[in-house]
Amino acid sequence: MYEKQNILGGAFRIAAIPSAKTILTSPIKYYIIQGRKFGVEYKLNTEVTAELIAKERPDVVILATGGVPLIPEIPGIDNPKFIKANDVLEGKAIPGYKVLVVGGGLIGAETADFMAEHSRKVSIIEMQPDIALDMHDVHRIHLLKRLKEFEVDRITSARVVEFLDDGVVYEKDGKKEKITGFDSIVLAMGTASHNPLEAKINGKVPELYVIGDAASVRQAIDAIAEAAEVACSI
Repeated sequence: MYEKQNILGGAFRIAAIPSAKTILTSPIKYYIIQGRKFGVEYKLNTEVTAELIAKERPDVVILATGGVPLIPEIPGIDNPKFIKANDVLEGKAIPGYKVLVVGGGLIGAETADFMAEHSRKVSIIEMQPDIALDMHDVHRIHLLKRLKEFEVDRITSARVVEFLDDGVVYEKDGKKEKITGFDSIVLAMGTASHNPLEAKINGKVPELYVIGDAASVRQAIDAIAEAAEVACSI
């Protein structure tokens, strides 16, 4: 198994960082330990290329390259000051005191909770009628309770049409409005599949599979099931 970072776990590891999610570290540890038990060789800090695959000449290649933050084409979104939600969770970027999270799905809502717990004043803006609608009900109820206790502000049914240096312009109920005065803007607008290798090696290896978010973005349980099915089919 090749991994370009210096640690295993991918998106599942990041998902275990927010409050009340640390239990997710248990299956990660289990898979790694079981892999070592059965002879899996882990090669970290190694990004796989078509050249590396040609050199190794594997019988089977499974691409599990995951997803990357979705950055839609909205004016002003390319501001280098803006922070990706995953970078906040991993400690790669430290937000200021007053933070606007753009995107209120699972990732955005949990990142808002994480920052609020660390003494930030957080607001969420989301285009759907409510936040965290892609979470399981039991987890969502707990998260919404925490966000209320931390006094996290919410603007829903609002579509961001422009990013400003310290805020956004959004459209709600057919009217354009503006909110500004934020120290940091955190982007949590979804995930896009990351699959740069398939087209380069397709037809050059005996068997090729694409699994997880690399194939299509979905919940972890679906990716795990798909990985198990592929492993059993080889």
